[in-house]
Amino acid sequence: MSGPAGLHVVGTLRELEIFSRHGSVEPDLPVLWTSGRHDEESTIQVAAIGERIPQAEWVIFEQSGHLSHTEEPDRYLAVLGDFLARAEAAEGDRGTAGPRRGSSRERSAGAGRLTGRPGPS
Repeated sequence: MSGPAGLHVVGTLRELEIFSRHGSVEPDLPVLWTSGRHDEESTIQVAAIGERIPQAEWVIFEQSGHLSHTEEPDRYLAVLGDFLARAEAAEGDRGTAGPRRGSSRERSAGAGRLTGRPGPS
């Protein structure tokens, strides 16, 4: 989809523009936005996307590049599980989706040995 090289997009994704679509995400829907610290997309680029979805919760995986879910699968599943549990609890408490952080500022998933919860052990 991107072409022979990921940084020179000439495939079917060459015309993809997503910035204008971010405003269409319903404001009460929980959004988990993830990226890797060593991703080819810098945190500045990812922040520019995440800022357009004000309820987004952005988590950076410290030991990952572009594929955090495969590079840090246990930590990724812990972050995802925590997010989903909080979203379900907020749904039951308020009748609307959650969690809401009010900002897409980054939060680290932590590094080091995983103890079942994101963050340092």
